[in-house]
Amino acid sequence: MQESDDKDEEILDREVESKASQRLKEGKKKLISEEEVLADSLKKIKIDNNDGWE
Repeated sequence: MQESDDKDEEILDREVESKASQRLKEGKKKLISEEEVLADSLKKIKIDNNDGWE
C-alpha cells in the first residue's frame, strides 16, 4: 500500500514540476516579448529625439 502511495506521489510531483516548468517558459516568453516591445519603443524615442537635433 505504501509503495503505491509513493508512486502516486512521485507522479504528482512530476506533474507539478512539469506544470511549473511550463509556466516558467511561458513567463519567460512573455517577458522577452515585452522587453522587445520596450526596446523598440526606446529606439523610436531616440530616433524622434535625434530628428530635432540634426
